[in-house]
Amino acid sequence: MSGQNSGRTILITGASDGLGKEAARKLAARGMRLILHGRNEAKLRAVVDSIYAEYPHANIETILADFSSLAEVRAMAAEIIRRCSHLDVLVNNAGILPFKQEESADGFELTFGVNYLAPFLLTNLLLPLLKNSAPARVVNLSSVAHHLVVVNPYQIENSPVFIPWIVYARTKLLLTAFTFALARRLKSCGVSCVALHPGIIPGTNVTHFTWLRFRTTREEGAETIVAACLNPEFEHSEGAYISIDRKARANPQALSIRFQETLWKKSLAWCGLTETGQVPATDKNKPDVLCQPLSAGDKRE
Repeated sequence: MSGQNSGRTILITGASDGLGKEAARKLAARGMRLILHGRNEAKLRAVVDSIYAEYPHANIETILADFSSLAEVRAMAAEIIRRCSHLDVLVNNAGILPFKQEESADGFELTFGVNYLAPFLLTNLLLPLLKNSAPARVVNLSSVAHHLVVVNPYQIENSPVFIPWIVYARTKLLLTAFTFALARRLKSCGVSCVALHPGIIPGTNVTHFTWLRFRTTREEGAETIVAACLNPEFEHSEGAYISIDRKARANPQALSIRFQETLWKKSLAWCGLTETGQVPATDKNKPDVLCQPLSAGDKRE
């Protein structure tokens, strides 16, 4: 698999620790060009140094952005577009599970803003680059927890009661529904979309609760991300939910086209985007979404 895929450009969000860090290490070993995102420069630098120590010829770049701010997400997308002539895989891995209720810089509940709105915005802004790089992929890190909740379509952005694991699970349901809505829009564009449950893994930022039974190691979880990025089986996927190592059925609400479309329209409004409609299969340069990225200073290290 390494020979076939070597040289691909892969962007991993939330790569400064946990699954993102381990997936980056495994992809570096396979010769990928990596763009690693984090919000903490020192932690991100440590990850890069550790990979170079193991794989001296790795090809790694970094980019800093705080996903609690949609302005920083826009700036990050603009910088990626400036740096890259192509992007083969976008891995939306960044996520949080805070213990207390907080607001994002844009006034949204923080978990919702970071875990859902940020990847929705980033993905849409990078769609032209992904289409021009077809065959390309979007890999969204979901969770088996998305099966445990139902989201009121009239109250998507806020949970009626703040219970951390429920708020987290809601964002993963939204991200899974987004995956299927996006896949439908990208049909015939050469960009496949996968929502992935990597397993319940100890030692990551979102496994704080003692009732969770840890069944998957971090290394095994990272292998599922690598497979979602590189396995030819997923190259022509028109939307799939993967549980650890096989296709599975998502929460029925995430599969509801009516819910997906309600979520999509609201998300465009929350992110300040305008949808231009279905893109013809012969026109991969035209984006589904038009926007004006905010200008920002160079975030490179």
